[in-house]
Amino acid sequence: MKLILTSLAFASLAGYAAANDTLATAESFNLNSSKSCAINPAGDVDFFRLNLTSRGDFVVNSTGTTDTYGQLLNSSGTVLFSHDDVSSNNRNFSIRATLSAGTYYVKVRHYRTTSTGDYVLVNAFTPTPSDDHGNTVAAATRLTLSSNQASRSGVIGVIGDIDVFAVTLSQAGSLQAGTTGSTDTVGALLNASSVQLASNDDVGSNRNFSLSSTVTAGTYYITVRGYGSATGSYTLNLNFTPTTTPGGGTNPPGSKVALLVGINDYISPTVNDLGACVNDVNDIGAKLISSGWRVTKLTDRQATKAAIRSAIKTLSTGASQFLFYYSGHGTAIGTMGAICPADTTNAASLLSDTELRADLATISTSTKISLVFDSCNSGLFIGRSTTGGPAPVIRYHRVEGTAAPDARATDLFARSLSVNGYVVITGCRGNQYSYEVGRNGWLTGRLVVGFSTASYDRNNNRLISMEEAFAAASAGYSSSSGRQDPQLFDGNGTTQYEVINR
Repeated sequence: MKLILTSLAFASLAGYAAANDTLATAESFNLNSSKSCAINPAGDVDFFRLNLTSRGDFVVNSTGTTDTYGQLLNSSGTVLFSHDDVSSNNRNFSIRATLSAGTYYVKVRHYRTTSTGDYVLVNAFTPTPSDDHGNTVAAATRLTLSSNQASRSGVIGVIGDIDVFAVTLSQAGSLQAGTTGSTDTVGALLNASSVQLASNDDVGSNRNFSLSSTVTAGTYYITVRGYGSATGSYTLNLNFTPTTTPGGGTNPPGSKVALLVGINDYISPTVNDLGACVNDVNDIGAKLISSGWRVTKLTDRQATKAAIRSAIKTLSTGASQFLFYYSGHGTAIGTMGAICPADTTNAASLLSDTELRADLATISTSTKISLVFDSCNSGLFIGRSTTGGPAPVIRYHRVEGTAAPDARATDLFARSLSVNGYVVITGCRGNQYSYEVGRNGWLTGRLVVGFSTASYDRNNNRLISMEEAFAAASAGYSSSSGRQDPQLFDGNGTTQYEVINR
């Protein structure tokens, strides 16, 4: 009887081996289950079929003392992954893969074709959570502000998941975005061209991100991802502070409004970056804010040509005083002055004095305007060359109360402004460079001194005007790098353009 039972047992195992030894006869293997198996006789190969109804993480391995060799195949029988030993002390195979929905096969054999043995086959499958928010700007989740706020929950479902949100702003202001929750998030703000304007990882000991940026009207995108391998839920919160008052988009009566543009980081790799321009707008901005100015800053890659032109016309509405300050690259277009926005790539992408003059012409004639250009060749914004290229001699250079402007100036940007009461200050002549000296551009550093020093209040009215602050720079700057002669055009008659309270 013992002999008969042994023969039956052998016949059963042999039949089992033959039943699943090809792809066509593969045995069904349920997900998240285990199965006792055997390699018998020598040279036996076992095939198992699995059906995945969704994308997810799949793990399959053997356990036991048998030296197994495993492979994972797709529905066509193509080998996707192979594995031999977990370690020198563990001769089982183990395969892990992220798979899409479909049919897959596991193939198991003994490492040695002359050996047999028992093993247990184990698999585990974790479906990928459905993506709650799109991971591209085209598939971004649209947010609508209510009382200048918006909130939306989200989940970083798998490592590498990115959630993208879009918000459209009808006016300029400051946009703040950040998350709350226990997930370690990283965030970024992009403009309509997908150029990154700001990014942040942690807020101190809080692993949520928080960022803010001065923006103009338009569409913006906020991206949220987990830091490293972090996954989990979060809540995205947006807060928008308009620069102008709601309903009509005008500034309150008597408003003093400044648009400060400073560009260190240019988008194109062919335009060299600078080092002091953001410091310039921050330092000038601090002085203006302390004196009651409503300040908007466009820095680095957010200072595109379109953004600058839009902000000039939008922010100035209804203001009694408007100051445009620029620190960055400057150049010439023929006989004209031009500044280089963050997206400068060629002559057409420059912001020329003709375009700038057209934007300023939209401002009410009752608004007092002041313009400061801390940039190379900026003297061309006061006088153009009659021979082409940077002007060899500047046309105007006077502080209020001195001799009248040179009548020989031709096609003059400053004099052609279709507004009354303005001052134009440039960092240099039309054929000179503007230099960075330490923390600031040289001109800006001197203007900060002028705004901060009581002795420049020449009429002792406890207010420092653009004209008075310019006196701190009027002597010019000279070093081994070259000569820099700042220029001032005063077109507002005898009235000081008061800027800073001291």
